[in-house]
Formats: sequence, C-alpha cells, structure tokens
Amino acid sequence: DTHVDDPAYRDELTAQRAVIAFLGGHTTMAIELADPLLERVSGDALVLACFSAEYAFCMRGRIDAALAVMRRGVAAIRELTGGHMAWQPALLVALSVRALSFGGRLAEAEALALGAYSEALADGAIEHRAYFAFGLSDCYLVQGRAASATRWAREAVNLISSLDRGVYRPHALLNLAAAHTMAGRIDAAAAAMDEIDRVASPLIR
Repeated sequence: DTHVDDPAYRDELTAQRAVIAFLGGHTTMAIELADPLLERVSGDALVLACFSAEYAFCMRGRIDAALAVMRRGVAAIRELTGGHMAWQPALLVALSVRALSFGGRLAEAEALALGAYSEALADGAIEHRAYFAFGLSDCYLVQGRAASATRWAREAVNLISSLDRGVYRPHALLNLAAAHTMAGRIDAAAAAMDEIDRVASPLIR
C-alpha cells in the first residue's frame, strides 16, 4: 500500500491489514497498524481500526486503552448512515467485556455483559445475545464458576449455531470446552474440542 497515492485509500488498506493481523492473532502488528489510524481517519477505516486496536489492546492487557477505543468505535459506527455492514457496536461492547474479564475487573465485566444481554433480549436481537452470552462465559471462567460458565457458553454456541456466524462458533466452543474441563467433565470437553476441529477455519487453527 506504500505505492497508493491517495492517502485516504492507503489508510483504509492499512485498516484492513490491521483486521487481518488481529484475526490471525498478531496483536503487536495489529496495534502498530491500527493505533496511528485512530488519530487521523474516520468512517469505515476508523471502525476497522477500532476493532483491531480494541482486540489487540484486550489481548495485551491494556484494558483502559481497549475501553477508550470501544467508545470511539461505537460512536463511529453510529455516525455511519445505516451502520456498518460487517461490524456492530455490540461486538465492540462484547470485546470490552472480555478485556475487563481478562484484566480482573470482574464485577464491571459481569455488570456490562448482563446489562447488554438483557437489552438484547428485550430487543429480540439474537446475534447480540450470542455475543454477550459469550462474554458472560468469559467472565465466569475467569471467576472459576464452572456451572455459570457452562450455561452461558452453551447458550452462545446454540445462538451462534442458529445464525450465519460460523466464524464465532469455535471461540464459543472453546469456552464450553474450558467450562466442562473446569467442572471435571473431560468427555464433554473432548467432544467440544472435536467439534472445533470440524468447524474451525484454517485461519482460526
């Protein structure tokens, strides 16, 4: 993209590269690509940069940075006419639940996820319920609450399976496997891992 003359188009290509980096688990690269864009881009490019940066900050334990980017991303999506085709505010909020959980801010994570789940349930937003059920499974896994983690991970798997969102299913199954393992249900955990092998894309593997 260094040979692209249009700066705006070059920034959008960089934002897309950041998404590919975070999807591939390359958090350092995602931050290096996305972070500079947060100060100068808008529209679709800003939305992509926010998703990449929030995920990468979350994985690196930079919780306050992840939350700040979440707020920017939600505002950016709402400013777009008709929202964003691929990325939704609910995904950014769900990433914040994970960031808070991984950062040990468990009460905040649980309150955010339960509130967002209740709102999604009232709105009939099945996909959003799936994201927040997954977030709750994260939160309860970190707390060591195997029964609650199993309940929410199973709901996430079931909701995602009912939607055309197969890319998220292996992640939900991984949490379900972890919850089963925590509870000593080794056969059930192995079955969930086998299911991941059947449905995961090469990128996730």
